[in-house]
Amino acid sequence: MSVKPNEISEIDLLRTLFEGKWRFDIIRNLCNEPKRLSALERLMPQARKKMLIDTLHALEDLGWVHRSDLSRQSKWVEYSLSAEWSDRIELTLQKITDEEIRKGGEVAGQTSANVNDRMETL
Repeated sequence: MSVKPNEISEIDLLRTLFEGKWRFDIIRNLCNEPKRLSALERLMPQARKKMLIDTLHALEDLGWVHRSDLSRQSKWVEYSLSAEWSDRIELTLQKITDEEIRKGGEVAGQTSANVNDRMETL
């Protein structure tokens, strides 16, 4: 079920973002640039490949992630935030990060300094 960014409340967006174990991490990693599945596997070595694929498919169904088939002969697929959702998701992640940094805490297991460095690239 695909919902438009302006049709979902901030609370429902956060609930959906944190609904699955790997959703937040996948979305956070796709904010900077499109990634192949193998790159996501390297960035999240604790996640099983099947879980990453299932989560990416669920995010595609929501309309949050866009899957681009760039292959001609060999399989080459990249995942990115969808154009429709990227601004809303990045703004929400920035709010989460700002609040955690203000509190001096951690976001997704990263210290405030690491998160701040990553979010500056947005």
